[in-house]
Amino acid sequence: MEKRFEYRGDLAATPLAEILATIDRYRVPGSLTLTQEERVRKIVLDDGQVVTAGSNERETSLGMYLLRHGILKPEAAREAETRRTRDGLRLGQVLLQMGILTPERLNEMIREQVRGILWGAFDWTAGDVVFEIG
Repeated sequence: MEKRFEYRGDLAATPLAEILATIDRYRVPGSLTLTQEERVRKIVLDDGQVVTAGSNERETSLGMYLLRHGILKPEAAREAETRRTRDGLRLGQVLLQMGILTPERLNEMIREQVRGILWGAFDWTAGDVVFEIG
């Protein structure tokens, strides 16, 4: 079994901005996982650039993002969630099928959601951080 290199740290000792600057300087691909109690945010980087980000926090989900910004109405959100669960699809796929979003608009919304997850992580002044190369 191959052991991957990983960096472990504490956001109270090394702020996220410093960690990301180091990753960017060396252009190291990998995933950065931030944990604060039950909250988890994961940021995937390649060549120093953020590729995507995700979180287990319900308030950062795509559906909540779209509801907060008035792009998705509560009734449509309930219908989309029903279809998502029934068909085993991702929310974005369901919203495309329902005609609520175009592929271009969906990609734009996902980019904004990812940006929100990332920027929100800068507010974390404490928590565990693991950077796994690869």
